[in-house]
Amino acid sequence: ARPGCPVPDVGDRGVYRGLYACLFDDPDYQRLSPGARLLLVTARQCRDAGLGSIFRYYPEVLARQTGIALQKVEAGLVELEGAGWIEREGPILWVRNGLRYDPNVRLANPKHRIGIRASLGGLPKLPIVLRFCDYYLIAYPFDTHSIPMPKGIRQEEE
Repeated sequence: ARPGCPVPDVGDRGVYRGLYACLFDDPDYQRLSPGARLLLVTARQCRDAGLGSIFRYYPEVLARQTGIALQKVEAGLVELEGAGWIEREGPILWVRNGLRYDPNVRLANPKHRIGIRASLGGLPKLPIVLRFCDYYLIAYPFDTHSIPMPKGIRQEEE
């Protein structure tokens, strides 16, 4: 393995990812703290993000990948949520627009759609997955009746 690269096998480097360079000049991005910027780019580019930039995340892994202390990881994620860059629900993190602005993945490509749907099917049955699907006009990967209603929402009685 090369120094700094824990992957010993050349064939197992993970998925090739790209970012549009204009991200770094975006005023909303520049308003983020340095830690939040690093967390955003890491969450967008990490191996776990999958094709759709929605994945099961672990704050401890983000701390290790970024070198940011665990308590500061949470503060950075809260900042990113407040600024609309990410959504979180339970163990799921969605980098909003991560798929829309990916130069290598196209929803018009049937193979890419199949890959995205497959990754969604492996996620917990949570409303965030349905919001992702609605946002990108993708069919739901599971039956919506299996998702519990949020507390405080009363269904109308018939």
